[in-house]
Amino acid sequence: MITIVTELLERLKKIKFSRPKIFSVLLEKRKRFTLSLTINSQKETVMNSDSSRKQIVEHIRSTSLKKAQELLDKGDMEICLDYTRRLRDMVLDSLPHEDLFVGEVLNFIGMVYEKAGDWDNAEKHYRKALSIYIKDMGEGDPLTAECYNNLAGIYCMRGENRSAVELYQKALKIFKNHYGENNPFIAEVYNNLGGVYKNLGETEKALGYYKESLDIRLELGGEEDMRVGVSYNNIGDTFRLLGENRIAGEFLEKSLSIKKKILGEEHPDLTPTYINLGIVYKNLGEYKQALSAYEKSIDILYNTFKTPNHPYIVTAYSNMGSVYLLMKDFDKAIEVCRKAVTIGKDLYGGEHPALTSPLKNILFILMTQNKEKELQEFMKEEPLAERHFISLFNIMGEKMNVGEPPSGYGGSPCKG
Repeated sequence: MITIVTELLERLKKIKFSRPKIFSVLLEKRKRFTLSLTINSQKETVMNSDSSRKQIVEHIRSTSLKKAQELLDKGDMEICLDYTRRLRDMVLDSLPHEDLFVGEVLNFIGMVYEKAGDWDNAEKHYRKALSIYIKDMGEGDPLTAECYNNLAGIYCMRGENRSAVELYQKALKIFKNHYGENNPFIAEVYNNLGGVYKNLGETEKALGYYKESLDIRLELGGEEDMRVGVSYNNIGDTFRLLGENRIAGEFLEKSLSIKKKILGEEHPDLTPTYINLGIVYKNLGEYKQALSAYEKSIDILYNTFKTPNHPYIVTAYSNMGSVYLLMKDFDKAIEVCRKAVTIGKDLYGGEHPALTSPLKNILFILMTQNKEKELQEFMKEEPLAERHFISLFNIMGEKMNVGEPPSGYGGSPCKG
């Protein structure tokens, strides 16, 4: 009898424990259903009315597009993606496909996909918007420049930095012709050019662009502006590259403070700064704090997108692997590096710079720990590993000590 009662109590505990999760799922489904009804109602209103093109645009912009922007600002990405797909269908059913407002909506949806880490869909929507803008407004219009800027961001994320510079310079020229020097759009392009030149290893040039962007943002928005927080993040990471980790940490902490104040504690836009802080902590030898920063970024992203398939999650796991390697916790290092490789292959479909560090860290451990059987199995399992094995073998020679990874495998930074 006592055993039965004990088992019942344990079952009740489990039910009580799982209840918040169940309620969370139900609330999310209810939210999706409500938003679906809302946009369907708005679509019905638009389709059944005799409104002019101007009235249709004003109605959609003040209701559906405004709601989509609110979802994006809150970081409610899964629901935002579903909502914006419905928004796109409504707009395409309501207006000619070459209408200027269709371009505006497609450009916005591109930004949503970019934020979700789906670069292929982001590029597709940006290019459709660009085609509409060039046809309706011409090459020299600020709307066209905005699309150039957004497309350049996709090139940058893919590592196609020279192509990104070309598009950013196009955008900058158009914005300067229309707005002069001190404008949020110009500050945005300066910031993005800083990111490209940092990727290209031209660190001093990157810092110059970041500072120009920061000066404009401080003048226009003050210290508590979200964009100032983005600038602090990027300047901090650039100082890290220059070996100034203490200064880098100060800028990154300022960035995190501003973002938390504006966005709250669990917004996905905090994750780049957590990742960059993790690298700084690692460089300073504060390994537990580094791991904590990476874990926080993964938790936020997973809770936001409900899937591990996000570029920054690949980065976080990869960087955690480098920390565990330095701590000589080789089993844990292999575990998180394998996660980075698995997710990265799903995201990128094959070879990608984001996979280099975790692959080399796994190979390094297996080689230095004399795990020949596991090494052979890993090489068969991961075709991408063979090329990295050869380059790593050439780097290591015979003088590499166990637990000391080759220089340059310390972790990948994040923009913004």
